[in-house]
Amino acid sequence: MAAQIEIYVDGSRPAGADLSAAANLYKWVKLNSSGQVVICDGVTDKPFGVLQNLPTSGAPAIVMRIGRTKVQGDANQAIGDM
Repeated sequence: MAAQIEIYVDGSRPAGADLSAAANLYKWVKLNSSGQVVICDGVTDKPFGVLQNLPTSGAPAIVMRIGRTKVQGDANQAIGDM
Protein backbone atom coordinates (compact mmCIF):
# COMPACT_ATOMS: atom_id res chain seq x y z
CA MET A 1 0.00 0.00 0.00
CA ALA A 2 1.33 3.44 -0.89
CA ALA A 3 2.07 5.80 1.97
CA GLN A 4 2.57 9.54 1.87
CA ILE A 5 4.60 11.58 4.33
CA GLU A 6 4.59 15.33 3.76
CA ILE A 7 7.72 17.10 4.95
CA TYR A 8 7.80 20.12 2.65
CA VAL A 9 4.92 21.03 0.35
CA ASP A 10 4.96 24.23 -1.72
CA GLY A 11 1.61 25.76 -2.69
CA SER A 12 2.83 29.26 -3.48
CA ARG A 13 3.36 28.94 -7.24
CA PRO A 14 0.70 29.13 -9.95
CA ALA A 15 0.16 26.48 -12.60
CA GLY A 16 1.60 27.56 -15.96
CA ALA A 17 -0.94 25.46 -17.88
CA ASP A 18 -4.22 23.66 -17.24
CA LEU A 19 -3.14 20.73 -15.07
CA SER A 20 -6.67 19.72 -14.04
CA ALA A 21 -6.71 16.41 -15.97
CA ALA A 22 -6.58 13.39 -13.64
CA ALA A 23 -3.62 12.04 -15.65
CA ASN A 24 -1.44 14.86 -14.23
CA LEU A 25 -1.82 13.89 -10.57
CA TYR A 26 1.46 12.71 -8.97
CA LYS A 27 3.54 13.61 -12.03
CA TRP A 28 6.96 15.26 -11.88
CA VAL A 29 6.74 19.01 -12.41
CA LYS A 30 9.25 21.74 -13.13
CA LEU A 31 9.20 25.54 -13.15
CA ASN A 32 8.94 27.35 -16.48
CA SER A 33 10.85 30.56 -17.22
CA SER A 34 8.12 32.57 -15.44
CA GLY A 35 8.35 30.49 -12.25
CA GLN A 36 5.08 28.67 -12.93
CA VAL A 37 4.53 24.95 -12.42
CA VAL A 38 4.34 22.77 -15.57
CA ILE A 39 4.66 19.02 -16.22
CA CYS A 40 8.18 17.68 -16.89
CA ASP A 41 8.33 16.53 -20.49
CA GLY A 42 11.92 15.56 -21.12
CA VAL A 43 14.65 13.49 -19.52
CA THR A 44 16.86 16.57 -19.14
CA ASP A 45 14.22 18.53 -17.18
CA LYS A 46 15.12 19.39 -13.60
CA PRO A 47 12.11 18.43 -11.42
CA PHE A 48 10.78 20.91 -8.86
CA GLY A 49 8.70 18.20 -7.16
CA VAL A 50 5.58 16.05 -7.59
CA LEU A 51 2.14 17.55 -8.30
CA GLN A 52 -0.37 16.90 -5.47
CA ASN A 53 -3.49 18.63 -6.82
CA LEU A 54 -5.20 19.35 -10.16
CA PRO A 55 -5.03 23.13 -10.68
CA THR A 56 -6.35 25.04 -13.66
CA SER A 57 -4.01 27.52 -15.34
CA GLY A 58 -3.04 30.27 -12.88
CA ALA A 59 -4.43 28.47 -9.82
CA PRO A 60 -2.05 27.47 -7.00
CA ALA A 61 -0.24 24.20 -7.71
CA ILE A 62 0.53 22.12 -4.63
CA VAL A 63 3.92 20.46 -5.11
CA MET A 64 5.56 17.92 -2.80
CA ARG A 65 9.17 19.06 -2.60
CA ILE A 66 10.48 16.83 0.19
CA GLY A 67 8.80 13.75 1.60
CA ARG A 68 7.32 10.48 0.43
CA THR A 69 4.60 10.51 -2.21
CA LYS A 70 3.12 8.50 -5.02
CA VAL A 71 4.68 9.10 -8.45
CA GLN A 72 3.00 8.37 -11.75
CA GLY A 73 4.72 8.33 -15.11
CA ASP A 74 4.04 7.59 -18.75
CA ALA A 75 6.66 4.81 -18.82
CA ASN A 76 8.23 2.34 -16.42
CA GLN A 77 10.40 4.00 -13.79
CA ALA A 78 13.10 2.50 -11.62
CA ILE A 79 14.94 3.68 -8.53
CA GLY A 80 17.43 6.30 -9.61
CA ASP A 81 15.33 7.59 -12.53
CA MET A 82 14.90 11.34 -12.03
